[in-house]
Amino acid sequence: MDKELAVGKASVFLNAALAPFRITGRQRGARLLIDFVPSRLLGGKVIWADTDAGPLVLRTGDTGAREFLIFGHPLADIEETKIIRALLPSARGILDIGASYGWYIKIATSLMDPQASKIALEANPEVASCLRHSLSGLPGVRVLNMAATDRVRRVRFYCARGSGLSSAVRTVGVPITVEGRPVDDVWPADQPLDFVKCDVEGGELDVLRGARELRKTHEPIWMLEFDERFLAEAGIEPTAVTDEVSDLLCWWRSEKGGWVLAENLGAIVGEARKCQNVFLVPSGRAAQFAQWMKQQSMDQ
Repeated sequence: MDKELAVGKASVFLNAALAPFRITGRQRGARLLIDFVPSRLLGGKVIWADTDAGPLVLRTGDTGAREFLIFGHPLADIEETKIIRALLPSARGILDIGASYGWYIKIATSLMDPQASKIALEANPEVASCLRHSLSGLPGVRVLNMAATDRVRRVRFYCARGSGLSSAVRTVGVPITVEGRPVDDVWPADQPLDFVKCDVEGGELDVLRGARELRKTHEPIWMLEFDERFLAEAGIEPTAVTDEVSDLLCWWRSEKGGWVLAENLGAIVGEARKCQNVFLVPSGRAAQFAQWMKQQSMDQ
């Protein structure tokens, strides 16, 4: 399937049309432009596009790729990206669950040891195909088209028009069936793992249950999307998720006070938050992570 993917490149027209929006930071007009201009004028339905992490293969019709096409980076993850850039140079392994178009894995390839394991999981087959093209030939990288689950099984996965909202637990788009495996079975037993990024739109509980051995053995830092609205849509109690990681410290971003340290994820249930991403940190890594957070705060 990947070999048949026709990949173009961003057209001169697209780059010229988006230049004013990149300068001003405006989104609305740029999104409309991409929606209504025929894909052939953009460079094709699937194109190579320059981003701040390096070239990525994107689907021009996917609203989940818009910010990469327009600005070259995800607007909501600017602070998280700075933190992750700080921790990756010392990381011996990264697992990206719900990797989308590969923003964090692409960053990892430029900052981590070339031989360090870098595994990206993406359930949407069309996005996974783009991801493989983007990361082809890069050392230490594996891309798996699968969903992370609590046990080996086939999963009904819903592909949303904006791929960033696709989910295995929320009926948000066209249903397909994909392979599901616990990440305990995915990560090589003989390879260290220091960082996990998990963005699965409400499916976090299954991921964490399928990662119990991995969490015990490697004690990685997690960046986890914890969105109580998505959990409610999936019929999952937030406490079911928080109980799974009650032993981990939790850094979260409040609406007023910036990044705040809590004793665990359960302590922030119901709190008004600026973003849904949290960092879950084992006690043995707490001091080093606090230093990264301090540096990020000083750089703002």
